[in-house]
Amino acid sequence: MKNFLILFFLVLSILACNTEPNFPLEQIDFDIKTLSSKQAAWASQKINDYSYEFVYETPRKKRFYVRISVENNTVIGIENLISDDELLLSPDYNKEMEGIINDWGTITSIYERIDSWYKSESVKLKDKQTLMCKIEYNKEYSYPENVSYVIYTYHYSGNNVWESGKGQRPIKLALTNFQVKTAN
Repeated sequence: MKNFLILFFLVLSILACNTEPNFPLEQIDFDIKTLSSKQAAWASQKINDYSYEFVYETPRKKRFYVRISVENNTVIGIENLISDDELLLSPDYNKEMEGIINDWGTITSIYERIDSWYKSESVKLKDKQTLMCKIEYNKEYSYPENVSYVIYTYHYSGNNVWESGKGQRPIKLALTNFQVKTAN
């Protein structure tokens, strides 16, 4: 009986040492309430004619930099701001850029796209994954100036340490030089 108890406590001790603690992070690090309130603040201004510079970085480390002109909440002009040397590196640049602008071109569509991404990705999160979205908003007009979102997968490395791998599908956006067009 004594040997059984010793063996029992030994097995129990080994199992206790090898167990993984609970995942300490929130699965979703995203302020959806602020997104909704800023989106409503943007819409309440009824700004339909404007332009801005748009930088979009993709998961494949491609960078798109354009000036977008919007009238009646529709993209009417795209001016490429990438140097010719950079364009030579990507023969499909214009085709990819047009696809991105179709998805992200107006401030309204940027808000819709972020909300859609959050809703679709948050339900697909697996165990030990976190969705992180950080947004900085323009104080005067309430549009998203900087957006960064990514999904991280973590693994337990022992000694109560959780490590993340590379982020999956990271996207970065920056909107600068925003100008409201006035009637002539």
